[in-house]
Amino acid sequence: MKTKMCSLLILMVGIVSVILAIASLVNGLAETPGIRTPMAIAYIQTTKGLAPNDPPDYFPYVRYTRRDGATVRLNTPQPDPHGRYFNPVMLIYVPRLNGSAVESIYDSETNLVSTLAIPAQSMERYLRPLPPPTGGQGECLAFFHNHYKDLNCQESGSMLGYRVLKVHHTQPSGNPHVDDTQTDEYIAPALNWDSLKTVVAQKTTGIIYRTIEATSVTLGSPPERLFHVPRDAKMIPKSQLDIQINTIRSLPDCTKCSHPEADHAYNTVEPSF
Repeated sequence: MKTKMCSLLILMVGIVSVILAIASLVNGLAETPGIRTPMAIAYIQTTKGLAPNDPPDYFPYVRYTRRDGATVRLNTPQPDPHGRYFNPVMLIYVPRLNGSAVESIYDSETNLVSTLAIPAQSMERYLRPLPPPTGGQGECLAFFHNHYKDLNCQESGSMLGYRVLKVHHTQPSGNPHVDDTQTDEYIAPALNWDSLKTVVAQKTTGIIYRTIEATSVTLGSPPERLFHVPRDAKMIPKSQLDIQINTIRSLPDCTKCSHPEADHAYNTVEPSF
């Protein structure tokens, strides 16, 4: 279980963190480019292995959205194997005036940070106006049709008091020996077209291996301090940060899952001080 916790934590601050935080920019746009409705949404992510006896792991977090589209994913502190609590890992995304964005992966326990520059051409598709908050199936299909395969949108009742559209789509694996992934997202048009629930499953078997569900929505500007890395934070290679995050929390050594070969892509820009 400790090894599984290690790999899942790194996944959260690596690939999944990038996908989810960029997705929050996709879904967190307002009708005018660069303007969002500020809010905070608390989620619980449930991840389960594909084997029948694999126990699920739960990761609560809060994603904050600022008016300019900046987002922060703050992982809710969880106890380490010895029952100790630590300050959270934060994933901070701040858009720039030129259309690019800066991702800061900041461990507030160790005051260590790594950054990733997201170029404007990669962000262009995300920085466009959203459909109106009253939009329905037609607006949903028009907005997402260039980005998803096997897209389908339909009304699906409400969640947490907000009307939702169920957006179904498929992600091809690109490998004939690996099953495609199907995803159902429950999008709330009144909340910047953000997702209140995401269910990810194998397309062929239907086995669900990741669920992300909102537990609360708070409208209003989040604390500004969340969007800034302390100026005395030390920037280190991403692979070393992955190792430090696990070491300080008494999780298994993650040298093999830290991917030093990818370090060249990180720390080319300053954090969001």
